[in-house]
Parts: sequence; structure tokens; C-alpha cells
Amino acid sequence: MRFWRIVLSLYLGIVVGFALLFTLGDAGLSEYRELRSYKQSLEDNIAELEQIHWHLQEELRSLATDPEKVRLLARELGYYGRDDGIVRVEGRPPRSSFYRVGRILEGMPARKSSGVRFKVIGLMVPVVFYLLISMIRRWHRRGHKAGSS
Repeated sequence: MRFWRIVLSLYLGIVVGFALLFTLGDAGLSEYRELRSYKQSLEDNIAELEQIHWHLQEELRSLATDPEKVRLLARELGYYGRDDGIVRVEGRPPRSSFYRVGRILEGMPARKSSGVRFKVIGLMVPVVFYLLISMIRRWHRRGHKAGSS
């Protein structure tokens, strides 16, 4: 009978251990949710960068074909033609940037591995189940002995 208690304890320990690893472990559901969220932020960043790239390509085409646009941009940068007059407005802040730049995403932060913790739990759970099964069996025997007297 002791053999079956050990087998049952090991089986229950393995089942509980796998359930914990599946939900909370390094390759479990919580890690999967974080990775899925990080993947979505990467995809959003790529879409934003593609949109910025498209606008910059349009700007490049426009600068390559429109000389008036080149003159206007040169004036914004502080380059003026010989016949240009300059009017400065007090209190107006200068334009800080002509183009929007994308953001650079950091790599996903390294997580502390919880593998050792789950290995210890995996070793302790079968022992706890074995002790519980043994205690239940003893209580059950005492109940039958008390009832038969």
C-alpha cells in the first residue's frame, strides 16, 4: 500500500508542478502575455516608422522637383537670397524641428528566472502530498477502529 501512496504522491506532485510551470513559469502564460504585449508595441513602432518614412519620401520627392519649396526650406534654416527681406517677430519661439523622428524601442528587459523556485516547489509538493495521504489514511484507520469497538 505504501508503494501506491508514493506513486499517487508523485503523480499529484507532477500534475501540480506542471500546472504551476504552465501558468507562472518562465515559459508560462504570464510570460506569454508579456511577450505578446511587447510584440504588439514592436508592430506599432514599425507602423509608425513606416508612416514617417513615407512622409520623408514625399518630402524628398517634393524637394527634388519644386525649387520654390527648396527656397522656403532654406529660409527656415536661415539661408536667404540677395533680394529677401527679413522680419523678426519678438517673442515667437523658433521652430525646433522640421521633421518628426521615430522612437527607438528598448529591448525587452531581462527577467529573473523563476526556474529554481519551481524546481524546489516541484520537489516539495510530492512530499507534502505523501504526508497528507499518510495522515488521511491514519485518520481513516482510527475512525474504523473507534467505530468497531
